Parts: sequence; C-alpha cells; structure tokens
Amino acid sequence: TAREVELRPHRGSLPAQPSLITWQFESTNKANDFKGLGQAVRHLLTQGLQVQDRETEALRSMEPRDIGILCPQNEQVQATVESLSAWGVASSSPRPGLLLTAEATLVLAALRRLPMFSTPAFSESCSPSPARTSRTGKRSR
Repeated sequence: TAREVELRPHRGSLPAQPSLITWQFESTNKANDFKGLGQAVRHLLTQGLQVQDRETEALRSMEPRDIGILCPQNEQVQATVESLSAWGVASSSPRPGLLLTAEATLVLAALRRLPMFSTPAFSESCSPSPARTSRTGKRSR
C-alpha cells in the first residue's frame, strides 16, 4: 500500500541552502560530460554547504561521503570515478575484475601454496567476481 512505502523524513531542511542538488549533463560528447563532473563536485564541496551529521546531529561541512552519484549505465561508472579522482574527490565504486589483476593473481597463488588455503572451498571463494569494491582517491571517513 502507499502508506507502507511512504517516505517520512526525520530531518528538517537547513536554512538558505538546498536539500537536494541534481545535475543532468546533456551533450553529444559524453567524455567531456564526465570530465566536467569531477570539477563540478569539487566546486560543490568548496561552497560551504552544510549537512547534519547522522551520529551527532550537529551541522558540519559537506564531505565527499555525503554525495551520491547515480550512473544510468555501468560503463559510465569508471569515467565518473576517473573524473572525481582527477579533481581529488574521494569515491568508491564496484570494481569488476579486481581478482584478475596481476597483483591479486600473485597473492592468490601464494595463498594456495599454504596448507590452510589449499582447499577447493578456498579456490571457489576466490574466483573473480564483478561485485568487489575498492576505494579510489583519498579515503573518506
């Protein structure tokens, strides 16, 4: 029912600043859109906007962890992360193929040589998965 899915915000609006900011880049050159995204987010973070901290409920300056970026297509995620990283904005995203990197292959091979990790269960649990997560740029708190 509508009542079961109705949103009930528990925080009020902060005076003199927006509760939600949206951008839609519409152009024929998608590569430039993503380059502009990192710059736009960096600029947003320097505007002095405040958010209410979830734990302390005190107002604090907006940080990268307070921003969510939605990409309509998976192939846009990497370009978004690269743009944010180029402008020094911390971000995290799914990183497909992490276990296919040379470093991960080396570590897994070394682990398999140890008796406690030479089981079929270990080998199956370490097969490449696109759902692994990695941090890019500076770490957010």
